[in-house]
Amino acid sequence: MRTASLTQPRSPLHWASYNGHEGVTRLLLEAGAAVEAKNDRGWTPLHCAAYNGHRGAIRALLEAGAYWKAPNTAGKTPGELATHNKKLDIEDYIRKLHIELKAQMAGKLRSQMETIASLQGQIAEKDKRLEDQRAEIETLKAKVGELETVVKNMLSLAK
Repeated sequence: MRTASLTQPRSPLHWASYNGHEGVTRLLLEAGAAVEAKNDRGWTPLHCAAYNGHRGAIRALLEAGAYWKAPNTAGKTPGELATHNKKLDIEDYIRKLHIELKAQMAGKLRSQMETIASLQGQIAEKDKRLEDQRAEIETLKAKVGELETVVKNMLSLAK
């Protein structure tokens, strides 16, 4: 393993990604590790994972929102670094995985938008029912007022 490319400063997420520890990468991401943190050469954790061809770490990082085309200080993307390090299929893997995850996100967004529309419809129905109930309450109040007037009149006549 060549470590000369990964220089200070580096985060635990950089190391986990660089060494292909998918589980540790996911744990660090869940704990709030910065997915776009850069070392002094502009490498993100995705650059680290791609450089060594670690597909599991790549997937975890992309699922967490890592920018797949982030350039390092030399202007190289994670995929380009992988190709430079003779991990020839990784650049294509990153691109295809990005497209797959983007499609999944679009599907989730569509589903959430449909849920929002349904909830808005339910709110509108309940608002209409509430409006109808308020009108009914006002009608009942008016009847009560009329009856109170009748009762008062009857009481005053009975005196």
